[in-house]
This record gives sequence, structure tokens and C-alpha cells, in this order.
Amino acid sequence: MGYVYGYRNNNPAEGYVKCPFTGRKNCIKYKTGKAKNYHKRLEREFTETRAEFVPIPQDITVYKTNDLTGTKAENKIHAILKEFAKEERVESLSTYGKKESKKEIAYLTQKQIDRIWKTLEEDKDLNLVKIPIDSEPSSRAWAIAIQDVLKKNLPNHSKHYFKIGENLDSALENIQNRVNNIVDSKKPLTDLLDKNGTRLVWKNENIGRYLTNKAKIDKSYTRRDLEYDLICGYIVIEPPISLD
Repeated sequence: MGYVYGYRNNNPAEGYVKCPFTGRKNCIKYKTGKAKNYHKRLEREFTETRAEFVPIPQDITVYKTNDLTGTKAENKIHAILKEFAKEERVESLSTYGKKESKKEIAYLTQKQIDRIWKTLEEDKDLNLVKIPIDSEPSSRAWAIAIQDVLKKNLPNHSKHYFKIGENLDSALENIQNRVNNIVDSKKPLTDLLDKNGTRLVWKNENIGRYLTNKAKIDKSYTRRDLEYDLICGYIVIEPPISLD
């Protein structure tokens, strides 16, 4: 499954702003997007835009979609934004100021923001499910939640596999080696993980072994190594495990 999301500018120093294209004074800078993993995506975006988009969990809207990347729902949002611009008789409401801008931040009123999500909810083809957000999304919270799901029902994930994450190229060589070794094994999660009482453990001592960075000691891969690699985006699980 994929996700679409939106959140407003909550910078108290700015608040409502004047739209430079329409002259409306009751606008909010509003960011939309799609993601396969909204925890990681939003965490990264908030790091990059925190000076402007002060994250407030209750103002973050996230919907699970019925396609892997969220592209169908995102395209619907783009169509709605184009319709808003047409209604306001301007080329675009994008903060970038161009009709075909890829920058997904627009000057919108609260009514328009509500209208986006109401329109998506009413589209039965998208089959959206709203995800409650009670804290600022983070990779660490997501990785811990993934492990909790696996602890509770590991046998249900016999068709899930580890794949190379988008950040592996930036990792140290020994981490790249251990992740590649795990992925190259082509073993499902149920062959690599196990439960020991209430704990999730890495059960295959020969897969994921690596040399420590400084002392060059040969070590077995552990559940803590997995948590670290998930948090850093060095390794991912496909198909993604739903937490919702």
C-alpha cells in the first residue's frame, strides 16, 4: 500500500499569508505528497522545512491508498489543485508560481484544504483509509512498530523479504556488505527471524555477518542491527508491512 499526505504551515511567525497570485489574505501554505513509508518521508521533510512547516501532529492528514506508491491519489490531488487555480482564474496556486510546477506547496484556504480530502474520500476507486496521527512521525518509532508487528504474528510474513534501502549507498562498507548479504540470501523473514519468548531475534548466524568498523571483529547480525538498518533506510521490507 502507498500513502498520500498533507500538512499546513504552522509557523507562528507567519500564520495566514497573502496569496501573491490572487490577493487572498486568508491563505495557508499547504504541502501535499505521496510515500510508500510516510513515517520516513515526513520525518525527512520536517527536517528540511522545520523553519517554515512547524509540525503539529493533529494537523497532519495521512491516508492509506489501494496502490503501492500512492500515485493515483496524488494525481487526484494535482487535478484538484489545477481546478482550484482555474476557479481563481490564475495559472497556478503553487508557491513556485508555475502551472506545471513539481513543487507541491500551494496557497490554499482552509475550505480548499477540507475540499481536497473530502473529494478524495468520496472517490470509491481510491478506497482511502484515514490514518490517525498522534505524534510526529519518526523512523525510529516506525522501526520499533514494525518489530512489534513481527513479534506478534511472524508466521504471517512468510512472503515478505528484505530488500536494499534507498540510503544504503551512503552507509559504511561493512554495513553495505551485511545488508547485501541478507538481501542476496533471498530468504523470507520467517527464515531469518524468530521469537525467543517475547523477544524478536535474528536466528541465522551465517547471514548478515560483518566486521566491526574499528576493531574489525567478526560479528553475527542481531535484531538491534536490523533496527538500526531499518531506521537509517539501509534495508526495507517488501511488500511493506502495514501498521494500520
